[in-house]
Amino acid sequence: MRVTVNHSIELEDVPKYVVDVIDKINFDDIDECLRGVSKNLSSEHDLNAIMFYVSGLMKAKKRLADIEAMTNDCASILSGYVKVKNEMLAEQAKGLLSKVEESVKVGDNSSEKEE
Repeated sequence: MRVTVNHSIELEDVPKYVVDVIDKINFDDIDECLRGVSKNLSSEHDLNAIMFYVSGLMKAKKRLADIEAMTNDCASILSGYVKVKNEMLAEQAKGLLSKVEESVKVGDNSSEKEE
């Protein structure tokens, strides 16, 4: 069963956090299961042995589902990160625009006085 665990990290640590999660993904066990099935199944006629391969396929399927959940989490985290960074950039742009507009107004006022 999967549960949601919330914890906070610094915004600048988000990309590294996602990399750490991705680095923990291990495909070796999936590869081992699938290679075992493909290598042996074509020559296997014993039903018990075939059921063993079914079990291996189910394990691989579960691992793939776990990996899908991890990659979905990473995609969601990175989407939120991009959203926050874009909002921060928009706020910075608004602040810069306000400063530029203010300096233009000041410049207009000083040229009017000279006339």
